[in-house]
Amino acid sequence: MIDPFKDAICKNVSISLDFVETVESRASYEIQSGDPSLDRGTADTYLEDGSFMLAFRTIRLLDHFQRSKLWKSDTAFVCRNDQRKLAFSIKSFGGYSIPNMQDPYRFKCPVREYHTPRVGHGDHFFRAIIPTKDPQKPATLFDSAKLKISTVTYMAGLVTIHLGRRQYHLFAYSTDDEKRNYLFVESIEPINYHEFKKALDVILLSYAFVTGYFARDRRHIVGAEDLSFTQITEISFETLPNTLSSKYSVIPTSALRTVFRMPHEMSFPESTFNDLCEQLLSHPSLGQVILVLVEGHSLSLELRAAVYSIALEAITDIVSKENQSKFTPIPQKRLAKKVLRALLSTLESFRTELSTDGIETLVKKLQVANSPTNKDKLLRPFALYGVNLTAHEIDCIERRNDFLHGRFPFDPCNVDQKFQLEQTVLALLYCVTTLVLKYIGYTGFVIYYPAFNELNKGHRPTNNFVKHI
Repeated sequence: MIDPFKDAICKNVSISLDFVETVESRASYEIQSGDPSLDRGTADTYLEDGSFMLAFRTIRLLDHFQRSKLWKSDTAFVCRNDQRKLAFSIKSFGGYSIPNMQDPYRFKCPVREYHTPRVGHGDHFFRAIIPTKDPQKPATLFDSAKLKISTVTYMAGLVTIHLGRRQYHLFAYSTDDEKRNYLFVESIEPINYHEFKKALDVILLSYAFVTGYFARDRRHIVGAEDLSFTQITEISFETLPNTLSSKYSVIPTSALRTVFRMPHEMSFPESTFNDLCEQLLSHPSLGQVILVLVEGHSLSLELRAAVYSIALEAITDIVSKENQSKFTPIPQKRLAKKVLRALLSTLESFRTELSTDGIETLVKKLQVANSPTNKDKLLRPFALYGVNLTAHEIDCIERRNDFLHGRFPFDPCNVDQKFQLEQTVLALLYCVTTLVLKYIGYTGFVIYYPAFNELNKGHRPTNNFVKHI
């Protein structure tokens, strides 16, 4: 009998998690620093209410002005003992407690960042460990490979990413009781630490676009000499802005596909995810569009309307600049210049009859005469990619100017108008998502949230729950 799990990719996560726990356990250190008030002092690490803490003692008593000067400085120091070295800087702490009379030399600090002194020197296998509030399930959305963690084998869940001629793996892990959940991203070959961090940021933002979950808050990165991460030699920790969690995935989860009897082969293609990551690596402006979109998911309806409108303007601006000849009324540059010269010449003949300000204003308008209108600029990318918009979607796009200028055409206190606002916001989300997907070359299904909102509010859906773009 053929074993259906024989080609599952095995991952050992326990050693990495144990290593982090050991580093952040209670321990004592000696301080090395160029600052004479710290050098040869002592420090202790411990956990307090789930936060990693460092308490260090200066070698002399500091008055108020000396403490203030220290905490405004870039002073760095290394804590060392027989097991390890950890590097900190004063700016890596989230505040400090003022020393008390019982121990006037002691400062207690919540740690926001630390690293081993040699992290970033030489190539290693790197693995990012990102705690998540909720269990992450890439298998429900992504085209992914079989995965084995400890004694458990999953039919899917390991996403392979090819980015910048490097290869990475993304997968999730939860303890049996789901009290601890993690997202892992790791390099499959030795790599420079800073290159890994750059790729990690791109992968996590791409993951956020597809899933609606932007894993941040805090993360550890461990470096090892081997791909199995059994010989860990490096570690870094950093605190980031809050995680953003929303329900707005690009395609329906497997659970939604089952409930609404949708095709199960709707999973997000691995090749498309690779393309998205590559585009974000080489086009930071696209990354800004996605960041605005993802951050917008957590805002109020009114603010989401404005944020999605900004994202729509931004992605259409990217598309129009890269396809300029298809957006201008006169695509032939030579002819366009000829027409402009003729218009300017005609205007010049009226110079004696017009004011100087009037002439200057009209010249400026004529110089951009071969530009599309704002409406055309927003709608033409959809036509360029073969996406047919409904009359409602076009109307929502035309309303974006109201939201951008702080005008709200709907009264959120009125139930019917609030529903209209919801439908408008969700249609704008669909439009932005669709343009981003078409820009990276995607052809396939995308979830249509206005239809789900109609169903949830007791209306008969006027569209399918998914659209093929």
